[in-house]
Amino acid sequence: MKQLFTCVIKQKVLSKLKWADMRKMRHDIAHRYHRIDLFLIWNTIIKDIPVLEKEIPKIRKHVLSKK
Repeated sequence: MKQLFTCVIKQKVLSKLKWADMRKMRHDIAHRYHRIDLFLIWNTIIKDIPVLEKEIPKIRKHVLSKK
C-alpha cells in the first residue's frame, strides 16, 4: 500500500522531485557516514531543499485529501 501511495504522489503531484536520489542520500548518510561527500550535502542544501520546500504544500494537500 505504501509503495502504491508513493507512486501516486510521484506521478500526479511531485514528479519533478528526485525520489531515488533522496532515498540514496538518506541511505548513505545513515550507513556510510564515514564517506559522506560534504560538497554534495552542501549542494543539496542550497539547490534541492528549496525545491522540496515549495512542494511540501502540494504533498500535504494531496495526503489530506485522501483522508
